[in-house]
Amino acid sequence: MDTLSQFKNELQDEYQTTRKFFEVYPEGKNDYAPHEKSMKMMHLATHIGEVFGWADVMLKTSDLDFATTDYKPKQL
Repeated sequence: MDTLSQFKNELQDEYQTTRKFFEVYPEGKNDYAPHEKSMKMMHLATHIGEVFGWADVMLKTSDLDFATTDYKPKQL
């Protein structure tokens, strides 16, 4: 299997998992965290949703160092 096909399959699998997550996302629980060191639900949901934009960055960027970029996570 070529790299593009593998990438496509991986994204399709991620999409299914992400869709399931959002289907069961508990309404009104944006500040919930199972542990004090865990991400809050809203931050986790935002992070998961952003994953699909990373493919574009990966395909157009030869290297990525978050310390030297102006990347800022989305704030919902």
